[in-house]
Amino acid sequence: SGMGGSSMNWFVETYERHGIGFDEVHAWEAKRSRSPMHGAPQGVREATRFYNGVPVNSSAGALHNPLRLLGERASEADFVVLKMDFDQPAMEDELLAQLLASPRLISLVDELFYEQVATGNALVSMGPWKQAVGPFRGQG
Repeated sequence: SGMGGSSMNWFVETYERHGIGFDEVHAWEAKRSRSPMHGAPQGVREATRFYNGVPVNSSAGALHNPLRLLGERASEADFVVLKMDFDQPAMEDELLAQLLASPRLISLVDELFYEQVATGNALVSMGPWKQAVGPFRGQG
């Protein structure tokens, strides 16, 4: 719970163990949260610009496109961690394509955390799987 939930806690704790603090954190939450910073360490709360109730916009150059902000705020001398997890796979893919198409943006990002979302449900669609493993049943 709190800003970013357990993943924010993981980032803060993991980087602090390596002596890395956050000078700036920019976080978007499309649905307004009553207490977005609850549970976040003091240093992170002070460093965070939280766009509460403001969805990310993946249009290139849009006000709330994180990559536009990254290009304006970061330099190659900064240590930049980019986590894209907006729970909208198409938008995340669009942002990733924008990042990969820009040598300048790529040069700014030191670590990228990106969740590749699989489409479909392999647990429901067992037909092809059963056909593929059928000949191997009973062997072993």
